[in-house]
Formats: sequence, C-alpha cells, structure tokens
Amino acid sequence: MAGCRGIPGEKTMCNSPLVTVVMSVFNGEPFVAEAVESVLNQTFGDFEFIIIDDGSTDGTAEILSRYRKIDSRVAVREQTNRGQVPSLNSGCALACGRYIARMDADDIALPERLERQISYLEENPQVVLLGSLVDFIDASKRELAPIPFPTEDEGIKRWLFDLHGVPFSHPTVVFRTEAFRAVQGYRPAFAPAEDYDLLIRMAERWQLANFPAALLKMRRHSQSLSITKARQQAISVLASWAASKVRRAGGHDPVGPETPVTRDLLRRMGVSDAVFEEHLMGIFQYWINVMLQSADTVGALHVIREALESQRWRHISRSILANTWLEAARIYLEQGRYVQCAASAARAFAVRPIIAGRPVKRLVRQMRLS
Repeated sequence: MAGCRGIPGEKTMCNSPLVTVVMSVFNGEPFVAEAVESVLNQTFGDFEFIIIDDGSTDGTAEILSRYRKIDSRVAVREQTNRGQVPSLNSGCALACGRYIARMDADDIALPERLERQISYLEENPQVVLLGSLVDFIDASKRELAPIPFPTEDEGIKRWLFDLHGVPFSHPTVVFRTEAFRAVQGYRPAFAPAEDYDLLIRMAERWQLANFPAALLKMRRHSQSLSITKARQQAISVLASWAASKVRRAGGHDPVGPETPVTRDLLRRMGVSDAVFEEHLMGIFQYWINVMLQSADTVGALHVIREALESQRWRHISRSILANTWLEAARIYLEQGRYVQCAASAARAFAVRPIIAGRPVKRLVRQMRLS
C-alpha cells in the first residue's frame, strides 16, 4: 500500500482506499460541481478524492466545502496559488491508494470509468499507466471531433518517441502510485507540458495503454485555453522529447531540476527552429479547429491573431499562413466586419498571391451579396 501523509484536519482513509483520485482546481466555479459529482457517482466506490484548491477567488471553495461535508471520501486542501504542477504533486504526495486517478475540474467522468480502468490494471500488471478514449465536448456539451488515440503500448510509444503527438488525454489517466513516485512525479521545469514529460519518462521504463472506449467527457472551450502558454508548451514538449532521446541512447538526462527550458536549450539539444515552428503552429491550428467546431468565432479569432502576429514564421509554408489569414477573413465576413475582412484577405494575398484565384474572389462575391 502506498504511504499516506494525510491532509491536516481531514479524515484519513489510508487503511482502505485502493484508488486516490487527484484533482487540482483554480477558479473552477462554472463546472467543478459537475466534475466532482461525476467522481462521487462512480460504480466503483473504493477511493478517496483529494482536491487541491489552488487559491481560487470565485465560488469554488464554497462548492468544495459542501461536498466535503456530505461525502467522507472527499478531502480538500486549500492553498495560495502555486500553479498546476506543484498542486498535482502535492495531491499525489498525499495519495493513499495503490492507484492514482487524475481528474480535471471541468470534465465529466462517465459512471464506469474507475471500475473499468482498475479492473484492466488489476488484470494487466505489466501496464503502469492507463488512459482511455474521450468524448470531446464544448462548453454547451456539444460533441466535437474525436482523436483516434492508440490503445496499445507499441502505438503509444510510437506517438511519444516519434513526436507524433500526445497519445492520452491527461484527465483520463490512472497510474500505479509506486511508478509515479519512482519517476519523481511531475517536473515543474516542463510546465505546461508536464503531462507529456511524465508520460514519456514512464514509457521509457514500462508499458502504457489506453482503454479502448470513451470513459470521460472532456471539455474544450475558450476558458480552458491558455493560448499565451502555447509557445512554452511547444518548447517544453520538444525539450522533453529531446531529453528522452538522450536517455534512451544511454546518456544522462540533459535537463536538471534547475535547468531553464528555453529555445536556447532546444537549440543546444539539436532541435531545429524549423521543428519548433512546425510544432508550435500545430498547437495553434489544433485550437483554431476546436474553437471553430464549438462555433466560438471570438475564440478562433483570438487564436488566429496570436498565431499570425506572435512571431515571424520563417519555416512554415506560405500556404498555411495564407489559409489562416483567409480563415480570419471568413469569420470577419460572417460577423459583418467588412473592413477587417478585407484587411485579412489582403494579408493572405500578400503572403501568397496565388490564392487570389479562388478564395479571395469567393469572399468578394459574398461581400457584394451581403
């Protein structure tokens, strides 16, 4: 049984729970009640639920206090704001369970999530971390396009080691507590890609898997998007990936606890500017698509502007840049903002004049009809 340190003032459950559910929340008032209830309503009941309130200033604390009073499995630690990684490490350090299940404060666990995942892990001791497929939804619970995550260890490692993408949704993962502590948990230097860094370090040593069915509804909405962190996310993912290559080749980890994870570090580790730009643009394009699927044109425009105006793109094809400007022009046209539409179309033409042959003419015809 994993060691338990307990939360001061809370009832300890270290003699019984097989699972510790860990959730960190900061200003989660709109969705946190639904997230908590989805955990408490699981068909599997042998768990404790540790929630770190990371300095919320809205009504989160009152909501959590209500659940703590009505369900003895809920333990809440309130703290000044420290950020996601320190909060998760604190929650996991308090875990009593043999397994730690992650949960986010704006998602919905399906009722059989824990039952199915724990049964799988008990039957497959070679697997140390198990995620699941996901039903992506927007703030109004409208379904979004799924991501076809690999479910077997071989495919998962191909995604991680070949930089294909992150083969898990972080709030779906359940991992063995001993394995988490053996790799020393989440590494703050790699925020906001601490999940990718944890996954790739575990994948170097053990088998990972995804349960082949959706066990969680994961919200994608403008409030969940910290697009200002996109650049650091790209840097952190690439640094973790490059460090893994060194370790798998038998070298020492080039990123220590005090090593700043920066563009300069990437260059020293052999990650080219072209690879960095490709990965960063991929993050922007993903969020543009999510916002458009959600019919959140304000959010989409915000991401587009951040993508196109945040830096000079030296290694991204002109067609991608021009098409992104055209997407902005299309949204402005739908909003009746014709000056901005024309300006964005002109930027697209300046980047790649050949696009004037089709999309720009179509935009002009629509403007005449409006």
